[in-house]
Amino acid sequence: YIPRFVAELDEVSDETERLARQLAEKVKDEGLHSGKTPPGIAAASIYFAGKLCNEEPTQDALSDVTGVTEVTIRERYLDIIENGNEEWIHSC
Repeated sequence: YIPRFVAELDEVSDETERLARQLAEKVKDEGLHSGKTPPGIAAASIYFAGKLCNEEPTQDALSDVTGVTEVTIRERYLDIIENGNEEWIHSC
């Protein structure tokens, strides 16, 4: 999902996409994706990666592109922050 969503967003760099993929992979590896929709995980990963890379695609823009509500993006983003390991939260 991430490559498709990033292609539709104007302000997302390759570095942000790479970091979003890494975050989504870690979410999967840690089992944090259980019961969550893949587009929601992808949107939150892009949002979080954007924040780490000082790009910040907006939740509104991500919602339009992904079809995931802003509330879901925020919830998945908070899930990653609260349950993630600092080792896999890198900056650009």
